[in-house]
Amino acid sequence: MYVAGAYHYVASLLPQGSPQQKALIEAQARYYDERDACGQDLKCILRVEKERHQQLHRQRDALEQPLPVKAIVRVSQGWTTPEGESLTQRLLEGLGLQPLPRVTLDDGRSVVWGFVPHAAILQSMVVLSPKAQVEALVTADDVYMGEGKSGNVRVYLPDGQNRDQILPIVQSWVAASAAGFNVDCRKDQAVCRPVPLKVAVEIVNLSCKAKSVRACAQRAPSTLTPGPSVALFTQ
Repeated sequence: MYVAGAYHYVASLLPQGSPQQKALIEAQARYYDERDACGQDLKCILRVEKERHQQLHRQRDALEQPLPVKAIVRVSQGWTTPEGESLTQRLLEGLGLQPLPRVTLDDGRSVVWGFVPHAAILQSMVVLSPKAQVEALVTADDVYMGEGKSGNVRVYLPDGQNRDQILPIVQSWVAASAAGFNVDCRKDQAVCRPVPLKVAVEIVNLSCKAKSVRACAQRAPSTLTPGPSVALFTQ
């Protein structure tokens, strides 16, 4: 029973009908098959149950990992947006509604995002390393439900590194946001096909001494390596 309880709890932390939840269901079905194959062998049953319970606890710990707010504040402090707003305030306002959607990618990175209350077109997104370190902070204005034809996106890199790994992730997330998230690639292949974004994307190195977006921003390249599936980003 303790495996069943852990399974249902992890399932509740995942977006309903998401690829991650479907993968969890498939893994649980494999667990039942493996346990049934033990027959009446009690040691075998206990071993299989223990392994599955540990797997579910690791998933739970990853999903419950708190957003590193202090790190976000530290790397963004002192910066202002071109609109004259505190970058820290803009980022945190977009991450204020809980629970925040979260996706763990194949490489172990996590993507967490949200929007400003009562203003879904003002979004914030964070890319975390497998060790929960901030690798990128993103603000997106007028992108949500915009079909990729309008808006602007700024990608803030704490040390200016990992650009080539981060931008494809941002590209997929922006495409998902423009489509309203919850994309089914079997029904909407055009949205899932990697194409250069029409949305303006700027890269800002947060180690830039000027601490000015206008002075430090660079235009992102239009041609990017394909990123993770758009279908992963659900809310």
